[in-house]
Formats: sequence, C-alpha cells, structure tokens
Amino acid sequence: NIPVELVESVILQSRQVLLGARRLRPRPHRDDKIVTGWNGLAISAFARAGQVLGDEECVQRAVMAAHFIKSRMYGNGRLRRNSYRHASGTRELGISNAEGFSPDYAYLIRGLIDLYEVTFDDQWLEWAVQLQDVFDSLFWDAVRGGYFDFMEGDQNILLRLKEDQDGTEPT
Repeated sequence: NIPVELVESVILQSRQVLLGARRLRPRPHRDDKIVTGWNGLAISAFARAGQVLGDEECVQRAVMAAHFIKSRMYGNGRLRRNSYRHASGTRELGISNAEGFSPDYAYLIRGLIDLYEVTFDDQWLEWAVQLQDVFDSLFWDAVRGGYFDFMEGDQNILLRLKEDQDGTEPT
C-alpha cells in the first residue's frame, strides 16, 4: 500500500546515489574495434531478420554494414581483420595492418549471400563470389582439404592450424 509516487521518488534517488558511486570508479576499457567477421554475422542476422519480419530497416542496416566493410575494410581484393578508434579518441577509424582471417571471409561471404537473397542486388552476390575465390586461394588446404585459420606466410603465426570444432563467437 505504498503510493506509486513515493516508490518512483525512492527509485530516482537510488539511481542518483548509484550513479555518483559509479563515477568514482575507474572506467573499464572500452573495446570498440570493428571486426570484419563479426560484421558478416551482423549482416546475415539483419538481412534474415528483415526478410522474416518484413522490416526494411533491418535490411537497410545490413546494406549499410556491407557498404562500410567494402569501403573501409576491403582493398586490393583482400579483407582487413579489423579497425579501431585512434588512440587520440577521435571518431575516425584506423585500419589494422592484419589481413583478414578465415572466419572473416567465411562470415562475410555468408552475410553477403543472405543479403543478396533479400535484396536481389547482384553486387552482393558478385562480391561474395570474388571473396570466395580469394578465400579459397589463401586458406584452402589442397592436400588434406578444409580451410586453414590463417593464410600461409603469416609471420605472426608459428603453426598453421585448421579449427576442427565450431566454437562460439563473442557477442
């Protein structure tokens, strides 16, 4: 039998106290890198959600993400692994020197195919086919089959492996 106004007032005051205490703590590191493969997963999810739900906004988000990857994280026929915020904290993105990994190609190709199936825009299917050709040339194991995780000659990798299980991706 407590009046609603009193409960709302107590909640508002509690939020203010909590916010004050939170401001005293150091802020956690903000991981705001943009990973090509994760964007491929997002493109797929938005395209499929737009198709199932009849939501054009979802489809447009997928299109915008695909344009972003193509314009900012793709060049000379190859994908880049990620981009990041400059150390200065500006909103401008820096592009990693790391070449795309096997999952970056696989997830983006899947996303582009899903986007094509929703929009019937040939550019997405054509790009997916181009990426698949590059993916095959960089990661395919012609001797034993399957795809390596990293391309041959990557100086940061000691042992070139193939993932034998379907692991989870961060959200």
